[in-house]
Amino acid sequence: MSRAESLQLSEQEFARFQRALVQASGLLFSRDRPQLLLDGIAARMAHHRLETPGAYLDLLTGHRAGREEFAALLDLVTVGESYFFRNQPQFDALRTHVLLELVAQASRGVRRIRVWSAGCATGEEPYSIAILLLEHLPAPATWQVEILATDINRTFLQAAQEAVYGRRAVREVPPAWLRDHFVQDGTRYRLRDHVKRLVRFASHNLVTDPFSQPGMREVDVVFHRNVSIYFAPETVCRLMVQFAGCLRDGGYLVMGHAEALAQCPGELRPVELPHTLLYQKAAARPFIALPPTSAAPRRTDSRDAAGRLATAAALADGGRYDEALGLFRQAIEADSLDAGAHYYLGALYAKTDRVDEAIAALQRALYADPALAIASVALGDLYRYQGRAAKARREYRNALKTLEGQSEQEPVALTHDVTCAELQAVCRQHLSRLAS
Repeated sequence: MSRAESLQLSEQEFARFQRALVQASGLLFSRDRPQLLLDGIAARMAHHRLETPGAYLDLLTGHRAGREEFAALLDLVTVGESYFFRNQPQFDALRTHVLLELVAQASRGVRRIRVWSAGCATGEEPYSIAILLLEHLPAPATWQVEILATDINRTFLQAAQEAVYGRRAVREVPPAWLRDHFVQDGTRYRLRDHVKRLVRFASHNLVTDPFSQPGMREVDVVFHRNVSIYFAPETVCRLMVQFAGCLRDGGYLVMGHAEALAQCPGELRPVELPHTLLYQKAAARPFIALPPTSAAPRRTDSRDAAGRLATAAALADGGRYDEALGLFRQAIEADSLDAGAHYYLGALYAKTDRVDEAIAALQRALYADPALAIASVALGDLYRYQGRAAKARREYRNALKTLEGQSEQEPVALTHDVTCAELQAVCRQHLSRLAS
């Protein structure tokens, strides 16, 4: 019988180990299934040539090297079994729901997506995300993709950075993607560098480390799957509040199917999608893009008018909304049919939660220029936000009609490099949801 098999912990000893582990990592081990913990303790006792669990506890909790020893123990007792595209409905939701929203928001002038895989194990999850983005983002080379992958287990992180996997790990990868993104060597599959470079790995303890590393703020999506099932309930509650703080408004938290939140933080609301459930950080209003400062207005008769709109856009980007509103209004006073100024005014009203005024401004933009597709989409978003489905459908259809016949790669007026094809895809997706 091995030392691990013969190791026994008294109730008091198990409780002491449990308290120490919860404090150090949040991990909670069941008394009914302690073997993983016992194996780890036995291995570390043998390493230090300690004879009793009590002596090892003293090392963990009372020695100067206790922090390093906790890290060594956690390397042995954390679970890292995973595979690519595990829980496919969640990746379907990322592709058909979240990415379409990000494409629509790209009209603000920044093509960027930030994802955090919190508890990444040996890398299958963040690399799956990277592959999906490469396959489904429009013109992925034009996007700034930032994927942060963190874990407490140093052995897992080393394996993730090496990115070599067996057949079982890649069994759900579509054959074409397997050929494009992996190099096969016998029964092993090495991830190609163009995927690896999208992911940055870092050590992070979700319980004791601050949530302040680069890549942890204003995140579009946090993946935290099949991790919190090992945490104490109070740890889970604290983590959800912290994740909500890391997400941007409208961002999504993805949990494992066995980890449905009994009580969400106030900022998170469940979003039911086919065969899965996401949690979205509530935003007070739909997103309508303000103009990039380099954008030219659609109707301007003087350099003063163009400069006024550019200045107003810069003020809005800096949060100086009242000053920006004043300049947009001045532009409209100078030319009441300046469709761009009306659109920008509507976008700023929406950003400051003045929805009725935003709708009126966007309607005036479309009166001045009925072919301003981005204004139709923005108006449709506001109607959808208000629950006025029929009006929303009308605006999305108007936008599609306007975009018909235009080159798919032609940039949409008053956006920063959003193509006609991308905006059409957004309209069709919204129409599909409104029909369901």
